[in-house]
Amino acid sequence: MPAPPGTFAWMELATRDADAALAFYTGLLGWTHTSADLGGVTYHTLRNGDEAVGGLFGMTEEWGDMASHWMPYLAVDDIEAALERVRELGGTVHFGPHEAPHVGRFALVEDPTGAKVSLLEPA
Repeated sequence: MPAPPGTFAWMELATRDADAALAFYTGLLGWTHTSADLGGVTYHTLRNGDEAVGGLFGMTEEWGDMASHWMPYLAVDDIEAALERVRELGGTVHFGPHEAPHVGRFALVEDPTGAKVSLLEPA
């Protein structure tokens, strides 16, 4: 069941050391994970029991010197309308919308204070 609009739909960790992050979060929270090769990047889907709660992947050289970080995804019911609203409210759309098969359409936005978040219209 997709997350209701306005709620957190997904959390994703981009990290410099995927193995260490997996060991930390599975040990700390008791999460399990499944892994898939997404064309050169291994994506780990994090699970709390039977529920998928987020993802984790290793950052490549293309990320430059950016630090490891969590990215929250907020659910929206219409990504195009949400991106228009971001612009109207003084925010910036940095990326997207992009289609993720079986997931939905997402975009990276920044609010007027400089905070970044992703918006997700679930499939």
